[in-house]
This record gives sequence, C-alpha cells and structure tokens, in this order.
Amino acid sequence: MVDRRCRKMIFITALMFIFGMQNVYAASESQDSLLDKLMGLKTGFWQCIVPNIAKVFEQQDEITVSVQLLDENPAGKADQSQEKEEAAPERKREDSPAEPSRGSDEEEENLQLLAKIIFAEARGESFEGQVAVGAVVLNRVEDPRFPKTIKKVIFDPGQFTPVAGNQIDFVPDKSAYSAAKAALEGKDPTNGALYYYNPKIATDKWIKTRPVIKNIGNHTFCV
Repeated sequence: MVDRRCRKMIFITALMFIFGMQNVYAASESQDSLLDKLMGLKTGFWQCIVPNIAKVFEQQDEITVSVQLLDENPAGKADQSQEKEEAAPERKREDSPAEPSRGSDEEEENLQLLAKIIFAEARGESFEGQVAVGAVVLNRVEDPRFPKTIKKVIFDPGQFTPVAGNQIDFVPDKSAYSAAKAALEGKDPTNGALYYYNPKIATDKWIKTRPVIKNIGNHTFCV
C-alpha cells in the first residue's frame, strides 16, 4: 500500500517537472535565467524523488525479510497454537475440583451404620459394652459364614432385632459414634465373639447353647 503511494508521488513529481520545463522554454527570459531555473528544477526534482525512492526500497527490503522468515519457519505459529491448545486442557484439569474419594464415602457409610446399630442395641450399656456390639459386627465381616460388608451383616435377615423394628433409623449419639470408631480401629472387648444376647429377655434356645466368651453389662458374648 505504501509502495503504491510512493509510486504515485514519483509520477506526479515527474509530471510537474515536465510542465515546469515547458513553462521555462515558453518564457522570454535570458539564457542565464533559463539555465538557473533549469538547475533549480533539477535540484528540486532530485530532492523530492530520491528520498521517496529510498523509502520504497526500504519497505521492499522489510517485506522481503519478513517473507524469508516465514519461509524458514512456516510451522512456527501453528506450533505455538498447538502448544496453547494442549496446555488448555491440562490447566482445566488442574482447576477442576478433585473427584470425591469412593473409599472415603464407604468409610463414612460404615461409620454411620455401625454407630446406628450400636445405639439401637446398646445405648444403655457402658462404653465397653457399646464397643463390644460394634466388634461383633466386624468379626462377622471377617468370618466366611457371614456377609463380607458391614451393611450386609447388619441387614442380614433375622440377625439384629432393631433392623426389623426400625430402631436402626434412630439418630446415634456421640457415645455411639465414639464406640463405632473404636471398633473400626480394632478394639474388641469380646475377643472374637460372633453373637451376643441378653439372657434376661432372650427366648431363643439355640443362642443359649453357644460357647460363652464373656459377659459385658447386660449382654452375653459368645461364638
């Protein structure tokens, strides 16, 4: 665009020079005066033309250099764009919130269920008696004759009276949660018991035939 404007300027200047020459020849002045005007027009012509020609060549050199740089690295811009596109998903992944841990959810559910069964079965017992009830549930999880999860052990049909009577839905107190945590940490006051019952109110004859390990509060723990 600049090159075109410079060419136009040179063309106009040349026309001006030609018209100037015609006017000089048409004037009735002395030869010395004519020569002086010609010299003046010549000087003016070159003063106007030369700088513009220099500008044209400078711009042409700049364009040539730019084209050469693009030829040497034609994929430069493409590489930079690709790097930005590849970096964007990584940044998005870094900014994204971490997915909740499935293990943490399962641990929280186990704590809740164990605290509920402890509160339903042993809320009037000592802290040791509450931990003992939780330990029986966990001992069953480890025994091949019972289900393999806390939830399945608690909801195993006919095993825990509070489940059938909906007392399992009662909200546990602080002591029940503490007892559940203690049992989950490995405390077992029963030394491996798989069953317990209250001998004062139990009517099942089979449970009373089981080998007794110990009595804690109102419960008898056995295997």
